[in-house]
Order: sequence, then structure tokens, then C-alpha cells
Amino acid sequence: MSRAATLALLALVVCTPVRAQTPDDSLARTLAQLARELDALRLEVRRQADLLAQRDSAAMAAEGQLPALQAPDQRFRQVSGIASRPFLYRGVNAAVGGYVDLEFARDWGANTTTFTQHRFIPFIFADISDRLHFGTEVEFEYGGPNAPTRDGEVKVEFAALDVNLTRAVNFRAGALLSPLGKFNLIHDSPVNDLTDRPLVDNRIIPTTLTEAGAGLFGQIYPSETSVLTYEAYVVNGFNNSLLSYAVNATTGAITPAMNVRSARGSMRSDNNPGKSLVGRVAFSPLLGIELGGSAHTGRYGDTGDGRLTVAALDGIVARGRWEILGEVATANLSVDATNERPRALAAYRAARGNDSTGFGAAYAAAPFTTAQRGAYLQFNYHFLQGAVRGFPNSTFTGVVRLEHLDLDADGDGNLQQRLSLGINWRPIEQSAIKADYQWNWVTPAGRTTSLRPTNRLVASVATYF
Repeated sequence: MSRAATLALLALVVCTPVRAQTPDDSLARTLAQLARELDALRLEVRRQADLLAQRDSAAMAAEGQLPALQAPDQRFRQVSGIASRPFLYRGVNAAVGGYVDLEFARDWGANTTTFTQHRFIPFIFADISDRLHFGTEVEFEYGGPNAPTRDGEVKVEFAALDVNLTRAVNFRAGALLSPLGKFNLIHDSPVNDLTDRPLVDNRIIPTTLTEAGAGLFGQIYPSETSVLTYEAYVVNGFNNSLLSYAVNATTGAITPAMNVRSARGSMRSDNNPGKSLVGRVAFSPLLGIELGGSAHTGRYGDTGDGRLTVAALDGIVARGRWEILGEVATANLSVDATNERPRALAAYRAARGNDSTGFGAAYAAAPFTTAQRGAYLQFNYHFLQGAVRGFPNSTFTGVVRLEHLDLDADGDGNLQQRLSLGINWRPIEQSAIKADYQWNWVTPAGRTTSLRPTNRLVASVATYF
């Protein structure tokens, strides 16, 4: 039977009205069963039509009549999730894919040279129905927990159910990629043009930041050329590991340290009854331009009113061969001294042989860090498209990235700065071979001048599959 005849027959079945039957005790059950069968047939017609359209497009692409379908550029006009990723296999109602990377680093400061099989991350995406979708990505780092040295791990980075209501309003629940900054949403190795992630997205926005929660997302079109996207979720938030305490065993001086990355919360349970809010709004006035703002705020302590607020601005402009992108973020801490006192006392006693003499004065003089700042600015230039024989869609990209990280915005020093120069070659858009050279400057706490820079050569291969 021809394709057209098959579709016509299915459509006829779907459109044929159900004839009334003589009322009896089973009539309601019969009608309900017929309604379910009709819904199933309608869904099958849609699936068959989509499948035939995909086969036609693939056949035409193979014959050179039109380009093969590409995944959308995740950097523009997209909300987080799995649907926009490229996949090796797309079935009728499911897709399977993922990405993998391998890194090499020569660090002259640490005098180390090493290969690192960093990430292997499978994706699964499923259309449960027309309006219900599920996506997940599972990360295997450093070979997983059963690697010979047992220093790897397996964790869920994203696992969410989407309920599509309208294009402007949709519901999402599960293990969510927090929309804090842009980089946390597009952190995949094949997307990014340098091997190492920005410093600000390691310490102030602790990428990858995954949190259990629920909320809304959507796209709005203010005009024919502009798009506004948003995500807003209620999540467990950060936990009480935000502050740690170093104690001088001789003098008893207490030095608190603020580390947002260490405070990423549990997806099993919250450490306090309060919930955190996280959200991002991005506006794209034209294709190739996007500006975003985001924030995350909530209580972090097991008890008390201590609060952490992280805010970020991000942007990207792509024009021809050039791209400029960047992000700036700030973390502000409101310390609940009463809540923190027992944790500081425990560290004090541990350092001084269980002796708490002088703790009160040392704690009162402790210099709490209450603000951290960071930013990066990156320039990309694409050249020699299709220059490598046998790879007509290949391109080279030159990259310059400037970074600044201030881990104590209230005091001197505690700075990290980096300049990266890189080049990568993409045989296709979804795969990259990268080489970067870094200059890293560190200014210790309390100082106003940096130490001599340490240099690193890093390289990697990364690809979607």
C-alpha cells in the first residue's frame, strides 16, 4: 500500500464518528475505551506523518536537494533542557545521544603532564505524549566510580518532566539545570571553544549546578524579530557547607572562607524548611544577539536567617565571522553569626586540642567574606571554512578570553586572573579539537600585587554523538 493510501486510511479511521449504542450498564466503559483507541490512532497518525517527513528530508538531503537538518544553536533563544541537543538516533517518540571529551594538560606551575578522560554523558529524550516530554543526562566523570583508582563518579545532571501548556507558559519539575548565568545552561564541552570553563563559572556560579525543584519556563515574541525567554523555579538551594573555618593553632585567629561550589545542595532533602528561588530572563532583539539576567537567592544554613544571593548578567553578539560573549556574576552573603558560631567553635576546638579559651574574642574578630565577584570576556573569530579537504563543513576558530575572579571583594588580594589564547578545528559543528595556552595570575589574600604567572597548555577533543 502506498504512503498516501496508508495516511488516508488512518485519517478515515480517526475521523469516523462512533455510532450510539443501546444504553446498558457497560455503555460508559465502552465509550471510554473507544475514546482511548481514537486518541491512540490520532497520535499514531501524527507519528507516522512525522516519520515520513523525516525520511523524505533525509532522502532529499542525501540527493543534495536540501541541507541536512541541524540542531538549533543552543546559545541563542533557547531555554535549558535536552530537546535542542543533537542526537545520534531519533526514533518516533524518543531520542538517544550524548557527548564525550578527553583532555590533555601540561602545567608548568605544578610540573604535571596528564591526560584526563573527563566526561562521558548520555542523553535520553522522550515524547510521552503531545504535551508531555521527559529528558535526562547522566554524567560519568573520570571513568566512573568503578575505575581502577575509584576516583570517578556517576551523577544525574538533568532529569525533568516538561508539561507544555502554551509556548509562553510551560511547567517543569525534576533535577533541573539552574538558570543561573548562561554558561550553566550551555556547559557541554562540544559547544564551548576553549577546554577549561571560565573561573567565574567554577567558583561563583558552580557549574554544573543541578537542583531539585519545579517551576515555569517559556518563550514570548514581543515583535516579529525579537524573542524573550524565561525560566523560574523553586529549588532546595545551597547548604551549610558555604563557610569553612581555618584556625591558627598558636594564636587562635579564625579565618572564615566562603566557597559557593562546596555548598551545592542535596537532591535528596533540603537542609532547612525554606526554599530558594532561581530564575533567568533573556532578550534577543535580533538573531545573533542575546542579553540575559539571572539570580538565585535563599537561606543556606541549617537554622537561622543566613542568606546567599548570586546574581549574573550575560550576553553574546554574533556578527559574521566574529562573536563576543561574556558573563559577570556576584555572590553576596548575609552571615547569621548565631548560626555560624557552633561550627566555628568546633573548628576552634579541633585546632587547639579541645581548648575553647579565647574563642569569643577570636570569633568576634573573624573577617567574614561577604562578597565575591567574577567575570569573563571572550572573542571568537571563525576562518578557513571548508579549507580541509574532505570536510566541507569544517571551520577553524581563534579564541581570546580574559578572566577576573575576586574571592574577597571586601579586602585586598584573593584574586585569580587568566588570559587564554586558543584555536580549535570543528570538522562538523558538533565536534571540536581544541588547543589553548593560559597565563594564570594569583594575588594572595592581603596582598596588592600578584605572584609570577603560571602557564598551562591544555588541549581536548569533544563531540556530540
